[in-house]
Amino acid sequence: MPVSAAALCEYYGYLPRLVCHTALAPSTRTSVTSSMVPTALHSSLYEADTYPSVRSGEADLPSTYSLRKPLVYKIAELPPKPVPCLRLVIISDTHERHREMSVPNGDVLVHCGDIQEGLNFVRDVKAMLTDFATWFTDSSLHPHPVKLIIAGNHDKAIAAMPTEDVRRLFAPAVYLCEDSVVVEPVGVRFYGSPRSISNSRWSPNTAFQGKKSWGPFMFASARQDDRSTAVSNAPRCSSEQPLSARLEGTTPGGPVDVLIVHQSPDIPRAHHGIEEQPICTYAQQVAPRRVLLCGHLHGAHGMHRLPVPEPVRKSFRVATRDGGGQPEEMARLDEVPFLPCINAAMMVGRFGQNVLLSPSVVDLEL
Repeated sequence: MPVSAAALCEYYGYLPRLVCHTALAPSTRTSVTSSMVPTALHSSLYEADTYPSVRSGEADLPSTYSLRKPLVYKIAELPPKPVPCLRLVIISDTHERHREMSVPNGDVLVHCGDIQEGLNFVRDVKAMLTDFATWFTDSSLHPHPVKLIIAGNHDKAIAAMPTEDVRRLFAPAVYLCEDSVVVEPVGVRFYGSPRSISNSRWSPNTAFQGKKSWGPFMFASARQDDRSTAVSNAPRCSSEQPLSARLEGTTPGGPVDVLIVHQSPDIPRAHHGIEEQPICTYAQQVAPRRVLLCGHLHGAHGMHRLPVPEPVRKSFRVATRDGGGQPEEMARLDEVPFLPCINAAMMVGRFGQNVLLSPSVVDLEL
């Protein structure tokens, strides 16, 4: 009997930890010079280099960099995360159908926008948002220690509310609107933006899509070559160290590890170059070191590979242990091959006939 997508999840592997490129011996692989960095977007069928898997329980979990498409698991059978890792569970574009969804457990639950349907003019929007907040923050359904939310272009009711009112509505989840938050004690920094681009000139769903929403990212603190706070020096997760979220506000206190933004790269209809896609320019400005999480374009659901931001390419390498067995001091450093971009939009199909898709999961090695 076919398993409903609501009972499944898509696993995008583990992202190997980054270290400053001067910390270990140089890689034996061919160096990827700036001229070799991809200048065009790639679909999830991109042929990535081979990276070793890691053992987690009875399963060998692949590196994100080696996956051509996600591994699909029943939620109840998703392997435990490798240690030490931060497990991210990502959903987006739930469009008021959140009560129909099941979400796997993890450390950080992220919603990438479009909570509202946007075209239903007869229902009580405030009651719907309250119901969503109750569902999202219910610890019996979602025991994730940290929960993060951004809005999307359908979320006009949220756009009309003062930011502090939205934060109170969604608490204890953290609402981000051009804001930075740090997951403690592991020191992983997230930056959230609701910006997106309209799919159609006729669409009434235009929240956070004006020119003001697409101002450049101007915070030098997020692009500094901060070797003292390199990912490799972050504390490790343990049962004695419960996770919590510390809101930093508009100005990030340092480099961003995970960028959460509503807009997705336009892969299925990519008739234009990368320089013509504002989301790619924005990713280069923010320079996330680990992964970009998004939604918005339902047809672009899945993982895409973006060029590595220049500050990341210059300062960091991937620590690779062949077969996952070597001690850390024997690890080889490889060039960061691409910036993973996971579109977790959970709807596909025409209006009125949308089918639910599965939530996304990725592990960040610490």
